[in-house]
Amino acid sequence: GSVDQEVTLSKAFGVTLIHRVSVYCYVAQLVLTFPSVLFVVFISLESMCYPRAQKTTLRAARASLILLACLIAALVPHFGDFLAVLGGAGNSLGIYVLTHLSLLRQGSLGVLTLSPVRKVASWIVIVVFGVLLGILSTVISLQQLLQ
Repeated sequence: GSVDQEVTLSKAFGVTLIHRVSVYCYVAQLVLTFPSVLFVVFISLESMCYPRAQKTTLRAARASLILLACLIAALVPHFGDFLAVLGGAGNSLGIYVLTHLSLLRQGSLGVLTLSPVRKVASWIVIVVFGVLLGILSTVISLQQLLQ
């Protein structure tokens, strides 16, 4: 499919200026997040699997993993929909739920001082973004995958 099919939830969603801007913003955030996510993965793998490897070996391993990811994405049917399901559930949990629960726990232990407004804001983020929108995005992505 085309990018507009990946970004929109409905075929009735017209290709307007706002739509095009949202697609460009979506692509820009992917371009910006891809290296940061891969950096964490590479650092973790390299410290476990290649703790004493030379830089050229590490660069070759990184390039190979990127090419492998591209090959898998190109060969597996509906790979984007599969990733959307995992991202809807995993990202909501990792970004919105666990992060804010950890913050609230640190506040309850006295490690951090959190204002009442900050506590309420964290609970709103957990419930709205982590739970409600996480479930919504996972269900929509799962529907797309099963079609």
